[in-house]
Amino acid sequence: MSLELTPRDLALLWTTWQNRLMAPRQYLRRFWPDATQQAASIRLSALKSEGLLRRTLIPWNVDRHIYTISAAGNRALVEAGLLGPSQARDFPPRPQELTNALMHDLGVVDLRIALELTGANGATWVSDHQLRQARRWRLGNTRVADGMFEFEAHGREGRGVLEFERQSYRRPKMTQVLARLRFDHGNDTIFFVARSEERARRVWAWAAEAWTWGDRPERFLVAPLEAVLKDGLDAGFVDLRGEVLGPLKGSQAVKTLL
Repeated sequence: MSLELTPRDLALLWTTWQNRLMAPRQYLRRFWPDATQQAASIRLSALKSEGLLRRTLIPWNVDRHIYTISAAGNRALVEAGLLGPSQARDFPPRPQELTNALMHDLGVVDLRIALELTGANGATWVSDHQLRQARRWRLGNTRVADGMFEFEAHGREGRGVLEFERQSYRRPKMTQVLARLRFDHGNDTIFFVARSEERARRVWAWAAEAWTWGDRPERFLVAPLEAVLKDGLDAGFVDLRGEVLGPLKGSQAVKTLL
């Protein structure tokens, strides 16, 4: 390898492996917050030229270029001790077209970055891919949350779980989602991100009516997508008691979401 990898390079490769795909703007926000887009592009191009990343063009997507990790990138992570030898071949196929799944996954990456910048511990992040691997041999529903992480924000701390609803669930499916989250993460704090304020209000009402989280309403919080993308854990997540996690207080939070 002609390119000497820096700690940031390894962190970038590791995050790409976890997320399965990333867009250039996401790398810029996460790894070059104080640099120019040109600086990020030069390093990404170098990693691609070295064969550590693969780049795919999707003309109809807002993010025209999508990066995924390569076999060589995985080997670099194995050599650095970030992946086990058995994971050397664990890299995704290149995305071929714009799909709902691709849009959802890019949205999860955006949400992860926003959360990490506002109180989520990025070093503890467990991606949906890792969660899926961990329950590979379990019977029954293999659906997993979109991420898990340790957090500390606004007087609360613990293990958080991200659930992103990009496409609205019907009420029967929402009931199943709530039950699955309670079964898998009943002692964690759920951060449910809905696609809009209107949808966030409906999800909050359904969750409040259901008894799934009735004995621990402080552990299920809801906020709309736009607010979370902008402010992360400061977006004014509202729990099922009507209390807010963030700068908004009391009735202000209720007026905002409920």
